[in-house]
Amino acid sequence: MANSFKPPGIRSLVEIDRADCKYGSRSIMIEGLVSGSSQGGWPGKASTFKVHCYSLAAWRRAGKPIVERELTILRPVPVDADGSYFRDFPAYSTQRIRILLSTDETRAIVKDVLETGITDDELQAIADKLQQPVVVWHDQFGRMALDRTLDYFNGVGRWDGVAVTVSVPAEQDSPVAQALAAAESLWASQKEWKKQIEQAIASDLVDLWNRTWRSPGEKKLSGRQFLQQISPDSVVFQRDGEFEFYYCDDDLFAGHLISVRGDLQGGLGTASLSG
Repeated sequence: MANSFKPPGIRSLVEIDRADCKYGSRSIMIEGLVSGSSQGGWPGKASTFKVHCYSLAAWRRAGKPIVERELTILRPVPVDADGSYFRDFPAYSTQRIRILLSTDETRAIVKDVLETGITDDELQAIADKLQQPVVVWHDQFGRMALDRTLDYFNGVGRWDGVAVTVSVPAEQDSPVAQALAAAESLWASQKEWKKQIEQAIASDLVDLWNRTWRSPGEKKLSGRQFLQQISPDSVVFQRDGEFEFYYCDDDLFAGHLISVRGDLQGGLGTASLSG
């Protein structure tokens, strides 16, 4: 699947990218190091191809200095391709590709895959560095380790006596300050926020369970009984300080997580099922 693919029904490679950005008129050859971030994909124009999206942690034009800035790569693949194309370029592997590069050098579209698994000492040194563990210590959340796949630091906090995972976005191997400050504020007012979150869950989901998910003959649950069955699981913060709190459903909703979004100023949104 790593071979080149020309999508049918397009006049220019630029049509592969749905983002509003400009591209150069000529393709160039680059060598790059696949990042540790997760890879994705979506349908292409008129469903005649798929788009495989991944990123390079470092790259360079042939014979030029290395650019240690992330480059988003969009690669067209056949519409009938299965999910195996996600494994074509493993994290921290090196490759030589011909691309159409955006003018701001943040995005690229693959024209040809020239060679994978190339040997490059400089790129390998960067790969080795990126695979070293990155850990910061926080008084509230303890040892917070960087998950490069999602680019988040994960720690553990006690919420109503229960250990929950606390995830904060990363920036240059450090937690984003605004997100971390929001996490600290949420924990500082834990009693009030716990009450609000549980009220939102009970208000939005108890009736749903009683009407739709309850088995025949099973007794209805009150809001209090419902809340006694679920338990806090994790909370994920965004760069701007918004958060999403997740609760385990104790199999009330066939294993779906219960989630509630909010921010410290605007309050909470509607509770919903996730996953």
